Order: sequence, then C-alpha cells, then structure tokens
Amino acid sequence: NKAIRLSELITQLAVLNWVRENTPELRDDPVARRELRERTATIEAIISAEIQDVLFPQKVASSGQSYFYHAGKELAFEQETLIPYLSEILDKNYAKSPVLWNEIINRNVPSSQAAMARKKIVHGILESSRLEKFGFEGSPPERSIYENLIAGNDLHKEFDGEWRIQAPARGNSLFPVWQVMEEIVFKAQVSQTTVQDLFDILHAEPYGLTYGVAPILLCVFLKIFDTETTLYQQGVLLSAP
Repeated sequence: NKAIRLSELITQLAVLNWVRENTPELRDDPVARRELRERTATIEAIISAEIQDVLFPQKVASSGQSYFYHAGKELAFEQETLIPYLSEILDKNYAKSPVLWNEIINRNVPSSQAAMARKKIVHGILESSRLEKFGFEGSPPERSIYENLIAGNDLHKEFDGEWRIQAPARGNSLFPVWQVMEEIVFKAQVSQTTVQDLFDILHAEPYGLTYGVAPILLCVFLKIFDTETTLYQQGVLLSAP
C-alpha cells in the first residue's frame, strides 16, 4: 500500500531530522554527520518519487483498479495530476491561513538556528520595540524573520518618531488569526486558556498557523494587551512573558 509506505518513509525522515537537531555530539563527529546527510538525502529522494506517483494518478491507475475519493465522492480526473485538486481542497480547508514568506521560521519544528533567531525576535518585541528593526544589524536569520513576518505585516511601525508594535490591520492575512486570538483570550466567561491549547486552535483548520510562528504572534499580542493579560506557569503568576 503506497499510503502506508509513504507514511513509514516520512516517519523515518522525521526521526533523522530529530537526530540532527537534538544530537550535539554530531558536531564533533564528521563521519556520523556525513552518514546522516546521506541517509537523509536518500530518504528524501525516495519520498519525492513516491509523492510523484501519488500526484500523477495515471501512473498508479493504469490498471483501472485505483480510485481517488474526497469527502466521500470519487474524483473524476480531467487533468494528469492531483495537484490542482489538492490546491482547491486545501484552499477551502485553510481559507483563513496567513500568507507568510519565510521558510526559516514558518514551519512546525524550526531548526535550532531558527529557534535561536525566534528567541531574539521575541526579545525584540518585548524589550526593544522602541528601536528601528529592533536594533538588528547586518543579515542574521532574525533580521530575515523581522523583515518578512514583523515589518512585512506592518506589526512594527513608526508613529511620530516613535517605533511601536501594532496589531495586524483588517485585510492583512494575519487578521483572521488575530481575531480568533482575541475571541479566545477575551471571551465573555473569564477563564484560563493554556498556551498549547491556543496554539493548537490556531494550527487547526481553517487557520493553519505553524507552531514555529505562533509564539511570535502571541508575544505581539501580549505586548499590545500587556495591561489586560496575565501569564501563569504551573500556577505561578509570571511578571513578564
């Protein structure tokens, strides 16, 4: 079964990526690093070939024994690839998903380098928002995240000579996500919401916000509503995020 095989391959790739990101001993072992790169490249190539077979149904449907369904209905193919059908389905399922052009942080499991850059972005939001570009200089990863995610969505602007954080405007692709954050945090019935529950809601349909971006947007939210929100860790009130 191709679906089961593809799932197994993706699991193998996830394991290899976890090893790369969570094994500091690799820094001192060039042989192990090379072997890990080669195994990862091999699995990625196999996955790519398997996906091609799935996306081009004629390759697997030539025997007349393969059928494709969505929402209980069989798909009648008028094109040679599944890509247009998948695009249409995902556009409907994630109609409120933000458009974010940054591959460094716009992923569910950022690399260690991206996580460090995100930490600097968070510090900039909470502590250095009065500075242009949060004081970043040169072209480090955090500068790229700032330009694409923060400045690119007008979340950090200058007003009367003073730089400050602001919420995404109506019409911005982040606005639907921002709206649901306000609804959850400021719902009529006063109650606590865990950060993980909030992130899970934002990650699910129809928003699809990645777990890599969610902490940054939450810090923007906390910065703007700093006098109206509180954070607790294991029942203890935090003085700052």
